[in-house]
Amino acid sequence: MKLPNLRIGQLAPTLTLKNVIKRKSAKRIERETKKAEKQKLLDLEENAVEEDKHAIRKQKKKVKELAKPWEEALKPTTKKKKNRDFKKSPSDTEKTRCEELNEDELEALKEREAELAAQREAEIDDI
Repeated sequence: MKLPNLRIGQLAPTLTLKNVIKRKSAKRIERETKKAEKQKLLDLEENAVEEDKHAIRKQKKKVKELAKPWEEALKPTTKKKKNRDFKKSPSDTEKTRCEELNEDELEALKEREAELAAQREAEIDDI
């Protein structure tokens, strides 16, 4: 292997100061771009996690909405009366709203519940 003819004080062309600086700056730029890409991916993952949390909260809210009509229907309309003269079972002394509802209201509640369940299933399928 023959070395190129170099004069005294002359560096090989690959080892010039400019080339060394260019290489170092290129490596620095490459590291910075990798770091930026990594940060971008982390931000996207965090955003996805937040969206998942939001979807879960939304589902819980819909479940509560489905349960509301039945919770209201089962709530007692009157408070328990304390009658010390004779003892009756608590079911005799308090009426629930279910007993007061007529058939039309019950059918409307059931239809509403079916609609909400269908909507929930459709949204779950979309996800």
